[in-house]
Amino acid sequence: MAHYDVFLSHANADKITFVEELKRSFDKLGISVFYDKDTLKWGDNWKQKIVEGLNNCDFGVIVISESFFGREWTEKELRTLLSRQNKSGQKIILPIIYNITLKDLVAHYKKLADIQFLDASQYDIKDITIQLASILLSEKKSVEQKEEQFALFDSGFKTMNTLSFYKWFARLIENDNQFIEDYDDSFIGWATSFADALQSLRDERTGQIMYRINPIYYEAAKVYFEERIRPQM
Repeated sequence: MAHYDVFLSHANADKITFVEELKRSFDKLGISVFYDKDTLKWGDNWKQKIVEGLNNCDFGVIVISESFFGREWTEKELRTLLSRQNKSGQKIILPIIYNITLKDLVAHYKKLADIQFLDASQYDIKDITIQLASILLSEKKSVEQKEEQFALFDSGFKTMNTLSFYKWFARLIENDNQFIEDYDDSFIGWATSFADALQSLRDERTGQIMYRINPIYYEAAKVYFEERIRPQM
């Protein structure tokens, strides 16, 4: 199934006056775009293809105009992207207002009131494209960083793949990453597998070695654990 950098949501009435040029500008920078005119082929189930595009894009660039309001499929596209954004907590919707005001936007879509938009009357298409490219580059770096951090935990959990260790690691997360004691003396040297991902501290009072996740990897550890380890418990 194809994956897209951007789903370009718009009203057909705005194609010639704005959206076609926007799409060409995206193409020049190699941005992969779900654009109905170019993506849908003869014989396709167009409803199914649109739903797939909405679910398999990184961002939704939404060109909102008078023609956008109240149309069955523009409304459906917006609802789907809003649902994804609310569920993930991540930025997905990138609105552009075209020949309308902020007041018009809020009057129709109150849920977009707090989302930063671009006004096509103030930004030309080249500027919009540059801003999109910057967001995509930042997202790519974030994904690469996540994969690099996940590799640390992949290596450690490959060695320490017992339920008792999973439970101990869960305690680190549930304890808000405060230092806690080594979970089992029989696993001497286990921390070597997590040398970069964990930090140690000797309790001056008891002499007990305490551990926590390296704070720079803590957020990644929480995501990793929920995605890859907890389902195995």
